[in-house]
Amino acid sequence: MNTSIRFRGTSCLNIRPCASRVSHCRTLNISRRYAPSRDVHTQRVNDTSAGVTADNPALARLPTIHLIRNIVLGSVFMNNTVFRLGMKALAEVGNPKRRLLYPESNWLVRIMLRRTLYDHFCAGTTTKEVAETVASMRSAGYSGVILIPTREIVAETSGLNTVSEIDLDTEQQLGIRSWKEDHLKTLSMIGSGDYMGMKFTGAGRTIFARLATGEDPPNTLLDAIDEIATQARAQGTRIWLDAEQQAIQPTIDRWVLDLMRTYNRTIPLISNTYQAYLKHCSSILTTHVRLAQTEGWVLGVKLVRGAYLSSEDRSRIHDTKAETDQCYDMLAAQLIERSLSSFSKTARSPDVHVFLAGHNTASIEKSVELYTRAVASGARYSPVRWGQLQGMADEVSCELLRRCEEAEREDAQMETRSQKRAKVEVYKCLQWGAVGESVQFLLRRAVENHGAAQRMASSVAIMRRELVRRVFRL
Repeated sequence: MNTSIRFRGTSCLNIRPCASRVSHCRTLNISRRYAPSRDVHTQRVNDTSAGVTADNPALARLPTIHLIRNIVLGSVFMNNTVFRLGMKALAEVGNPKRRLLYPESNWLVRIMLRRTLYDHFCAGTTTKEVAETVASMRSAGYSGVILIPTREIVAETSGLNTVSEIDLDTEQQLGIRSWKEDHLKTLSMIGSGDYMGMKFTGAGRTIFARLATGEDPPNTLLDAIDEIATQARAQGTRIWLDAEQQAIQPTIDRWVLDLMRTYNRTIPLISNTYQAYLKHCSSILTTHVRLAQTEGWVLGVKLVRGAYLSSEDRSRIHDTKAETDQCYDMLAAQLIERSLSSFSKTARSPDVHVFLAGHNTASIEKSVELYTRAVASGARYSPVRWGQLQGMADEVSCELLRRCEEAEREDAQMETRSQKRAKVEVYKCLQWGAVGESVQFLLRRAVENHGAAQRMASSVAIMRRELVRRVFRL
């Protein structure tokens, strides 16, 4: 018996039941057989959410308070006037120089921000809170989490020229030490199969200055990374290096490539982030694939659309969202099918591991179907995982998890499993840290949601239907 996942307005993917007999299925196993579909490279699918219906609500697993926040915040993100006012207020709140408004100095502002944006998009401020959030994600059926400390710095280096060399060295040592401790603490909250996100700029403004001028990382930073990487490898956790502003991204790419040369000899311990909204993303990714295959190490790829639209040089970004979507889908397909021009036909396999991060239902459907085809055909393919940010695209993730649990129940009735199946693993990305340190992250989430008006409208409508269902017990 096959179970089907149907994305509204799209073709149907036939899902074979999960082999796992755990209480919550953490992977989706997709059968060798799949329904005939339209060309996933050229079909334009409406950016709507998975088919969640009132009589079969995948969102039943979400807490009611989460539904309410989704509806309220979604309505704010879709209202241009309210959104602009909210963004101005949030930018003021996030400025540490404004002590009267900064959340870590003003308990009232901290509580207001905590009960709205923070609790919706972030995992917690303490180890206990984060542990509870991670446990709830696992119990919901997610394959794992990506946990990221929120500490960031403002891109401000103008005062460095007036600081003595001794003071700069001290500042650098303290910044790197604090950064290392943040990430070691983050690692202690997660385990095997999870990911941890890192940003170089969290190590302080002296590191930002090195990134901006294209210098090599200091030995103290490399030593800190080695300690972090050693612990991550020991516990089976992988590391993301997040993308940042284009002013420093070329140096970040160079640093991360050197780290992958060191730590990715056999496994994708470290992954770099590639932003599909950049016009040169395809050429950079092609070059990095070629380097990995030529030099004999594993390339870790995290593919995203991009989250710095408001602060980047607009000429470097695709002119329209449709072009960004097309680039993302094209790169995802080329990575899965190993059809990038730089892929070697004789290179060891797998030499590229892919994480597709995004909230666009059309893209998720296309990539899942392509992955299913690749595995079923017996051709070479790149291992792939999928993930969304906490508080975003919950209806899509929940629908996948609900179908997985249905498949698990049916699996108990089956005696043989002769068909080859692909595992679709779904993750949630969580940020943790002080409320004040999270404001820059929250600003980016607000901009991202505001920019995806069609997806937000669909999501809010689905959340409202689920809330009505609960209130009237439909």
